[in-house]
Amino acid sequence: TSENHFVIDNDGQDKSGVLKQKVEAGKRKKDITDKKGDISQVKYTSDGNNIYALGVDDGFPSYYVLNKKLNESKVFKGLIAAFPGQSVDITSRTDAGDIYVVRVSSDIEAGKFFLYDQKKNKLKALFKYYPNVKSSDLAYTDPIEFTTSDGVQLSGYFTEGKKQKNVKIAPMVILVHGGPHSRDYWEYSSEVQFLALNGYSVLQVNFRGSGGFGYNFEAAGYENWGSLIQQDIFEAFQWAVKSGLAEKDKACIMGASFGGYSAVQSAINYPSTYQCAIAYAGVYDLELMYEEGNIQNLGFGKAYINKTLGTDQAVRKKMSPVHHVDNIKIPLLLAHGEEDEQVPFEHAKRLKSSLDAAQIPYEWHTFGKESHGFFDPDNQKAYMKHVLAFLKKHIS
Repeated sequence: TSENHFVIDNDGQDKSGVLKQKVEAGKRKKDITDKKGDISQVKYTSDGNNIYALGVDDGFPSYYVLNKKLNESKVFKGLIAAFPGQSVDITSRTDAGDIYVVRVSSDIEAGKFFLYDQKKNKLKALFKYYPNVKSSDLAYTDPIEFTTSDGVQLSGYFTEGKKQKNVKIAPMVILVHGGPHSRDYWEYSSEVQFLALNGYSVLQVNFRGSGGFGYNFEAAGYENWGSLIQQDIFEAFQWAVKSGLAEKDKACIMGASFGGYSAVQSAINYPSTYQCAIAYAGVYDLELMYEEGNIQNLGFGKAYINKTLGTDQAVRKKMSPVHHVDNIKIPLLLAHGEEDEQVPFEHAKRLKSSLDAAQIPYEWHTFGKESHGFFDPDNQKAYMKHVLAFLKKHIS
């Protein structure tokens, strides 16, 4: 057969794009590749046989509309024009293709559903994920870009905290994403909104090593978890200070999983930069990743760890917070789920032992029936109350 197939891949190029593959010849040819980021969304027709749009997350979401003869393409083009700069998804349609269910979301809208009648060209609101949350009460998240001291262009997001009385610039939380080879998106985040509405600006940065910006950008973070990645986060905060978005002496670094690792590692690398650090479910002993946790139990797990952390044990030890707690000079809040299988509770216990031996104070919270994240809303509320009290004590 000489049939063409389309694949999402970075074969022969840096960014993941749509490549056209002729099955008979086994050859691929570039079809659609974005200059700034990987193709992050593929939107299929309801029968699964065609693609009507591709999505790219560069700052605000943007789309390539394909095969304009398809009815879904026509509908989707109208929808993204009706909701500019927002995330738009066709979730279902009738067999006749005349009625569509559409989900629209943004930084201030977790998800709102509409019924679209193509014949009448009318949208009817159906329901929201959070009907009691008014978008007008929430804080906008804006994409940001800056260049590091070694010439790497980084992007991220800034959400301004609700202004408090007699406060010109809100105190800042540098919120570090997990992975680390995932990324932050322009989207609704209950965590970001909670912080912003309680008076704390939030800075998120897609440091080198983050996914979604091409292979070379992600690979630049390999073996640099404790060094270049933390430097990027540090320089993002310095950029925010110079830009008038933050004050240099009112900032706390916070995160979960790799973000928790970053919070503690940044406190070690930059002992006088942040006023406090908050870590949930953090990785604190990189050697332990070879011994415990579900990553190393996967078929590709050890190969993945070797690729991202390197094979030099001395370097891994240097990048492990458990061995360098003497450098910590700021207040810490540590929390962990005791049933965490991805980043086992042993990580937190080892860090606790190191801190105790060095007589370094910290705030300690454990959640007996939680794993890698929160599944009990009451536990999430309890954790965020601890976070808010900690922030008020140290940077308000």
